[in-house]
Amino acid sequence: MLLSRDYVGHMAKEVIKRLVAGKMIEVQHLENVTTQVRQVMGASYQEMYKKVKGQLARERKLILR
Repeated sequence: MLLSRDYVGHMAKEVIKRLVAGKMIEVQHLENVTTQVRQVMGASYQEMYKKVKGQLARERKLILR
């Protein structure tokens, strides 16, 4: 599912705000953390596919060509 950058940014901000409000995390620089979360949430399908494929290969000790 493709989401707009604005929506991903909004979701990242809400996630951080709720984690701070629930005292699950402590944040010194809210904007920096929000930016990092947004970047992780906005990864493209190709990037995520490569990461998951590599992780599964490492876990199962497979050799990929």
